[in-house]
Order: sequence, then structure tokens, then C-alpha cells
Amino acid sequence: MTLRGLRLPSQLLFHRPVDTSAPSPGRRPSAQLLYELYVDGTRDISEEADMEYSTSLSLPSALRHLITVSPVSAHPAASAEGASQHTVLYNGRNALHRLHVLVGCGMGGLAAAHCLGKAGHKVTLFEAAAAIGEVGAGIQVPRSRPSASVSKPSSSGERVGCTRWVDMEDNYGAPYYHIHRTDLHKLLFDLAEPRMTFRLKSQVLGADGVKSMIQRVVLGHTNPAEPTGDAVYRAIVPSSLLLADPELKELVDVPEMTGWMGPQRHVMACNIREGRTSMSHGALPAASIGLGKILGFVKSTLKWPLMDRKPLSTWIHPSHRVILLGDACHPMLPYRAQGAAMAIEDGAVLGNLLSRLTHPSQLPALLKGYEALRLPRTAETQNQSRLNQKIFHLPDGPEQEKRDADMRKGTEVELKRWREGRRAPEDKLAGSANQWADEDKNMAQFAYDADEAAEKWWREGGERRVGAGMREEARL
Repeated sequence: MTLRGLRLPSQLLFHRPVDTSAPSPGRRPSAQLLYELYVDGTRDISEEADMEYSTSLSLPSALRHLITVSPVSAHPAASAEGASQHTVLYNGRNALHRLHVLVGCGMGGLAAAHCLGKAGHKVTLFEAAAAIGEVGAGIQVPRSRPSASVSKPSSSGERVGCTRWVDMEDNYGAPYYHIHRTDLHKLLFDLAEPRMTFRLKSQVLGADGVKSMIQRVVLGHTNPAEPTGDAVYRAIVPSSLLLADPELKELVDVPEMTGWMGPQRHVMACNIREGRTSMSHGALPAASIGLGKILGFVKSTLKWPLMDRKPLSTWIHPSHRVILLGDACHPMLPYRAQGAAMAIEDGAVLGNLLSRLTHPSQLPALLKGYEALRLPRTAETQNQSRLNQKIFHLPDGPEQEKRDADMRKGTEVELKRWREGRRAPEDKLAGSANQWADEDKNMAQFAYDADEAAEKWWREGGERRVGAGMREEARL
């Protein structure tokens, strides 16, 4: 990731784009460049507006007529049909006591449907819409590869932060993918489909998103998500248009995610779908980024108000018959690019734990284990996302200058790692303003193994707690 600075129009905020699979050797990538554009909004964005905005937002008139909300078709290559049949989870362990689980059709619900189905449970998936389809643009799935991320500050346009991502698999056990949201949704749907019943035009239950109705049932009161005042506008620009412009060509040719930071706004950009993922050291020339040209290519945008919610006190209904996962209990601001990853991890942990269910009396302890494993991790990730919101949007001045200096220090360390091919103990960059350069945070975020976390919980007291629950049930 490269972060740079560029003076941005006061009305605009851009945000994080995305990338996926490599093309065949010798073939130029036909990737599309994805931009997510943030608007510097007011605080009177209604929670009920969903994808609708108050007219008080400072949206340039040139973009207002471009706003559309419609499902996007998955890429033909985004198929996992048949893969579930050949996938073995939990060493083939199936629950002896089988549940009928009702889940929603988002990323977390689909991940849970796949994992719970593989654990032997019956799954019914509910979707409120009349047809399946994701609205969105790019998404990032760690531990789940762009070559690098590059950071740039607000007025100079120089590169201040750079983090290498091409060796994520060597360092943390799995690559870091950029992928179109619709493509990921389709892959998860293909995995879950063989072991689920699917119902359209039905109320979504359990994993039912940021405005969760089920959350109110679990908590016993309303706990609405709060508007942050930020809004995101997302658009996809065909790479052919960029390749035809000498000033923009490098955005496709240099396979890195690039971010521009400015007061109350920032821009992120990279390739999606068939984009190349090899490593690059370079960064884009500061003053040559034709953002006006790119905006001129935009035919339509997707818009979202950014909603936030503090961590909940519990994710489990007292009856142990209703639980929450994904945005229903931990909506993520996009500044850390972890929302989908956290929801998928929820489903993986839940599936692993419930693969051990042999009697109804075990359910309370297993669900408490799920909450104990997931709530602290997702809360910390939410905190990191909020921190990036502050870091990226600092006004020009002493704090911004301190941020840039700290990121430059991290870049020097990163370049040293590239040259020497090793990481020294003193190079962990703890507390770096570029959170992707902080080695301790990277290890915690990207080396996390949901299955191993569930197995460790079982070994280190979970089995005992589940057994104690069964004995108490027998006594009563």
C-alpha cells in the first residue's frame, strides 16, 4: 500500500479499491480500476436512509445524477461450484445432535451456512430481496494479493508510506486478496448452496446486517447504528480507458493499492478482477494523477452512509436459540478493510464449535465460546478502523506532519526489509501511523486462523466447560 498526498476537492472523499487474480503469462491485465469515493457529509444523515442521503451533503452537482443502486453480475470466473463436495472441514467431524439453523444471505451468513452445513447441521438461508445479487464494488479479504500499498499526504503528493504485501503468504500463511464484492459473494454462495435451503422474499434472520432486527431481540432493546458523518461513493472505471491515457496508464501497469490522504477525505485505488498482483516498488508521480480525468470516466456511482456501532454486551439471546454474527453485531467502518473478513471468521468459528455438538445441553457453553473468541477480536478491529479514519483525515498542520514523518520512517524500514530480505526484531514498527506496517498488528490480524482458534479454545478449557454443562443438565 502506498499513501501519498494530493490536494483534493473539499467536497470529495475517495475510498479503498480492489484487485484479484493474475492473468495468463504474457497477457495484459484487463482489470478494471475501482474507486470508492467518499463525500464529506453532515451529521444529519438518517439511519433509515440506507443508501439514500440528505441533500445537505456536499456532493458535487456533476455526480448527483450519476447515483445508482443496482446489483452487479459476478465475473464468469467467480465460480466455486462443486468445490464444497471435495472440501473436508473439522477432520470430517459432524455434529451428532443436529440443529436447524436460519441465517441471512450476506457474507457472514453464507460463510456460516457453508461451515454449519459441513458440520452436519440443516441450514435455511433467507434473503429479503426478490433475487440474489450483491450491490457494491471492491472488497479486501485477509488472511485470505496486491503487491504493495502506498500512502501519500495531502498537499505535496509525495510518497510517505509504503507496505509490501506480495509476501503475505510467506509471513502469515495466506495471501491477501482484492476482489469484487459480487465475485466473493458468488464464491461463498457456491460453497454453501449444496447443503442449504434457500428462500427469497423472506425476512432475513440471525446474520441480518447493520440494521439488524434480530439484534433487538437478542439485546431486549434497540441499539441503533450511528451515522459517522462520512459517506462513500464507489465507482468502477474500465482499465482500457486508463491504459489509453499516458497520465493514467501507470494506475493499471503498477499493481499496487494507492491512497491519497487529505483533510477530512482520502482516496484509495487499485485494480479488480483480472488485475496483476506482482510486486512493485514504485509510486505514482505526485502531481500527475488526473483525478478530474478519472471522474470524467465515471458513468454511475454507488453510495453508502458510513454507520458505526460500539461493541455489544452480548451476541447471544438468553434462550441460546438466537445468536448474532457479522454486521448485525460488529459493523466495520471500511478504513481497515476488515468487514467481510470478520464476518467470514465468525461463520468459520461457529461451524467448528458446533461440529462438536452431541447434546442440546452443550449449546450454551459452545455459544459462549463463540462469543468469547469473536467479540474481543472484532471489537479491536473496529477500534483500528476508527483509528484509520482519524489518521487518514487529519487537517494540514502539526499532527499531519507528525503522521507523515512516522509513515516515512516506516517506509525506510520497509525498503530495508526489501533490500536485505529479512526482518530485524527492532523493525516491528509498533504503533506506526501506517497500521499495515505495524508487525504486531499484522500478525494478530492476518495470521489468525479461525479453525485453530476454535480448536485451541476446546483444548484449553472448552471441552471441560461443555462437559460441565451436560452434567448440570443431567443433575437437574
